[in-house]
Amino acid sequence: MVAVSDRVRLPCSAIDEVMALVEQISHSAHEVKRMSLALASKSSANPEDDVQVKRSSLDEATMALEDCSQAVHRALDMVKMLSDVAPDLLERDSSSDESIQDDNNYNGPNSLSGSTESDDGNDENDNDDNGNDENNSDLLHHCESTHQSHRPSVSERSSMDNDLPKELQLETMHHLLFVVHGIGEHEDFKQGYAGDSGDYPTLKSIFRTLQTTLFRDVPLVLDLESIEWHDALHKPTGVDSVFDMIAPHGSKLIRGFNKHAFMDLLYYSAPAFGQVIIDAVTNQLNEKYRAFRAARPDWNGKVSIFAHSLGTIIAYDILTHRRDECNHGITYRGLDFTVDNFFATGSPIPVMVLARGDVDLDNNGTFTPGIRLPQCQTYVNIVHPSDPIAYRVEPLLYPISKHAPSPSVSLVSASRCRRDKMTFPDILALYDDLIRPVASGGGAPRYDFEMRRYRQEGLLELANAPAAHATYWASEDVVLFSLLHICRPVADILRQYKAQGVSMPALSSRSIRSLTPSTHVTFATSVSVKHHVAWHHSRILLADSSHLYVVRKLKNGVACKKRWSLQLSSHSKIQLVDDLCFTIQDHVHENVKEYFPFRRMSDNAEQTKTLTVSTHERRNEWLMAIQDSIASLSTHRPKSVNEIDMHDLDMPSREWSIEYFGARKTGHAKECKARRWLVLSRHGKLDCYEADPILETLFAFTIADTTVRHTPSKNLLRVSSHTGIHLDIQAKHVDRIASALKRRGAFVVGQD
Repeated sequence: MVAVSDRVRLPCSAIDEVMALVEQISHSAHEVKRMSLALASKSSANPEDDVQVKRSSLDEATMALEDCSQAVHRALDMVKMLSDVAPDLLERDSSSDESIQDDNNYNGPNSLSGSTESDDGNDENDNDDNGNDENNSDLLHHCESTHQSHRPSVSERSSMDNDLPKELQLETMHHLLFVVHGIGEHEDFKQGYAGDSGDYPTLKSIFRTLQTTLFRDVPLVLDLESIEWHDALHKPTGVDSVFDMIAPHGSKLIRGFNKHAFMDLLYYSAPAFGQVIIDAVTNQLNEKYRAFRAARPDWNGKVSIFAHSLGTIIAYDILTHRRDECNHGITYRGLDFTVDNFFATGSPIPVMVLARGDVDLDNNGTFTPGIRLPQCQTYVNIVHPSDPIAYRVEPLLYPISKHAPSPSVSLVSASRCRRDKMTFPDILALYDDLIRPVASGGGAPRYDFEMRRYRQEGLLELANAPAAHATYWASEDVVLFSLLHICRPVADILRQYKAQGVSMPALSSRSIRSLTPSTHVTFATSVSVKHHVAWHHSRILLADSSHLYVVRKLKNGVACKKRWSLQLSSHSKIQLVDDLCFTIQDHVHENVKEYFPFRRMSDNAEQTKTLTVSTHERRNEWLMAIQDSIASLSTHRPKSVNEIDMHDLDMPSREWSIEYFGARKTGHAKECKARRWLVLSRHGKLDCYEADPILETLFAFTIADTTVRHTPSKNLLRVSSHTGIHLDIQAKHVDRIASALKRRGAFVVGQD
């Protein structure tokens, strides 16, 4: 009789999907409850009396019920699917012993500071499951790969009792963020803008900075796309020329501001021009999304919208109307994708809703809370207290009682997180305190969040108002808050640890391919790299026969300072000293000296090295490895030491080296009480380094799955993976890099 466990194991991403659906159910149920209360408040004491309600209220109640029903059905289908595919716990445990041999690899530092390509042998095949149902394909794929390919690591097995591993291996998250500007001209939002100044470049730079610092442990690939609608309104319609004709000659500066900025709000309020703006933004969102997906056929991420000022009203209107719905004289074409997060900054949405009469006010002036909410997973309204354009939305959604938390809720401080050297779980704890429900009994979510007021403006508040309205673009706190929402899948997993009182796990990326001393690197060069929202930074590019790696730095990074080298031969002698110590005596022929300029040779060309290791077993391992290496040497003359093409690799000095790659064996030993790193090469050479390398892999690609766009006139390469990761590479001789990648199977396209 086969034993069946009463528990099953589910991948973390599966729990994440279920939690997201539960949040949708909770949100939809809250909307249904709010609509019911609004309708009930209209009822008369006499049950036979008719009740007059707006047709829009009934339509919204119907939409809320439909959304709730759909969310319940999606969650039910998800749980049923998980029950069918989840592996039994006993079945998983039976293969755990086989995984022990996989834990003997190099464990050097390998922190993830950016995003990585899925290069694991099993992961490469996992991307072929796109034919499954759209909602469940990623989860099914993950369950299958977890059951068939991924065995628990040592850290996971040690935590099997509480089902929460001490090390959390994360799948790379992909996210697309559309950014919509407010009133006025915004050259920096236009396609092809290459400058560094402006609101959009500033926002991108802050996103990149926080990704590589406070969020360095979270494997997130974040793409930003700008949406510019001002030209579509002002150039084809001819409104500017008419405005010039009716404008008097005085107050040119103020009238110029009115023409290019203030008039945008008035134009949008008119159905004819409002339709132009809605169509322009909707078309751009859909076209850029389709182009983005076409360039990344295996992309499986989520989409969010970050908007400012009038841009928040435009996005709100698009997200609160169904496809082809007409309202206030404007027809909405709808989006081709679902929106995960809607970040509204400096938003006049509440006053616009009030001005349109889209609030429930009866003949006696009694207000009943309830307005349309955007169709998205999360909607947040970020307000600066001195911004006269931004208003609170929570009072329009539900009654605010004296028991509700204060509306003045400040965002998490990015500077404090950096000063206190907080990890992602630490920041998440602050964030969770921030988003507590408005009413403890009702469980309604928070929507309004205030930026921190660093000083009381007092009499200068009016003078600071314009700066307050623009401060969102350069705010680290706003970007930090946005990233915490974008990283919600990881946050939901960590909340399980907190709920069970378990210590937070170490975070690592499952998809990163390890770069170790045993990797047979054959190409290395110094380059400048730009990734998505990042500016160019000096990096080291490495390649083996099938993979491309980008590491952070050369000196005290991938390069190590060499102390000495011994070329083993039939003349080499090994002697045991004690259980931990042994010596190697090497007689070197004169024709070998030229290959090893780092050697410190005596006049008689003999060297004796005394080495001490930590255990008797390790001493025996080294002896066997050295003896096997000597036995395999076919000639006294060694093969070329340097098989790595290191053109344009800017080594600090001749003593620094990366020749340890392709190592047969590595380990630590003491020489004259100094701790050294030993490397036994596959060509019978024993090298001693002052310290082992820091192989901090920032990016890793499977070369055969990449497209390389070569622009010789700009000394530029763009490396694109099939999952949507892009790297812009600049170097002195990019043609050599392009040729090297082409020889290794990359698809290289010339662009000039």
